[in-house]
Amino acid sequence: MRRFLLVALVATTVLAQFRAAAEDDWSVRRSDFDPRIIGRYKAILAAHPDDGAALGRLLALYRQHRGVAALIAEYRGAAKAQPGAAAPQAILGHLLRRTGDLPGAIAQFETVRRLQPRNAVAAATLAELLVKIGRPSEAVTAYEAALQATTKTPERRRCLRALADLALINGDLAALRRHHEALIALEPGNVKLRLELAAALAKHGQEQEAILQYEALLKRGGDAASRADVLKELGALQAKLGRHVAAAATYRRALALLPGQHWLRRDLTDRLIELYRQREDLRTLVREFEATFDHPGPFEHDVLGRLYEELGDESKAQEAYRAVLRPAPPAVETRVRLVGLHERNGR
Repeated sequence: MRRFLLVALVATTVLAQFRAAAEDDWSVRRSDFDPRIIGRYKAILAAHPDDGAALGRLLALYRQHRGVAALIAEYRGAAKAQPGAAAPQAILGHLLRRTGDLPGAIAQFETVRRLQPRNAVAAATLAELLVKIGRPSEAVTAYEAALQATTKTPERRRCLRALADLALINGDLAALRRHHEALIALEPGNVKLRLELAAALAKHGQEQEAILQYEALLKRGGDAASRADVLKELGALQAKLGRHVAAAATYRRALALLPGQHWLRRDLTDRLIELYRQREDLRTLVREFEATFDHPGPFEHDVLGRLYEELGDESKAQEAYRAVLRPAPPAVETRVRLVGLHERNGR
């Protein structure tokens, strides 16, 4: 019996020691600054110097364990040791860009461009940096070089967009048209691009050409909502030019395209009301709405109620607001207006 107890005690002690050793093994944690992990990220960057994810992870590790200055010093040394190799020059450039040394980054990407004249990423990155330090004419040259160096649609779109923005800033309308037409050629169905071009032309005093752009868009067809959106912008430009009759007709064309519950109807209706308000002729518009709202719903009753209230016809306004609330009791804004009318009338 004693022998059995002794054996059991020894076995228990050995098992406890084994468990403790196992727990110690599991508690060991590899350092985040593992040379193998660091080497892996550096190898990725050596093959793909513009890999932002790999550079970001490497920067985070150095920032936590060694300091960013140490990583920059390493790549400065690599760039100096391999003056004819583009990869270390580009990696150093990206590091300097991310850490705020824009002049240093520009110098690095200029070096990369000399080594690799057809490197579109280096040219576009250089252009972005030049814009940031206020050298737009040089940025245009760099973006144009990037554009010439790539056939990839996303990269070309990025360069053309930047060139169009610079042309707009510089007031170079010929360049603006050229770059927008190139963008449109990449995305023929993108209505937004043509709208942007028309808006830019209008902003720079080329209103008639902007109107031609809107009219060209309308001739291209498209769904009703898209055409209504174009008509809204055209009407706004006509109103800005003082062509109120034309603007009102344009807004009506847009409204005719939209179903009764479309969200754009309120915006268009408010614009139409503003035109008549400026002419001090709201009563004419009210008569038109009363005649054309054949089967008025909450929206139409709300429009009429607001107009009646503005014109001082409070009994009609109350009636219109009640019509809104009957099918839609939770219409809080309308209920507040109705309560306000009651209070003014002492009810």
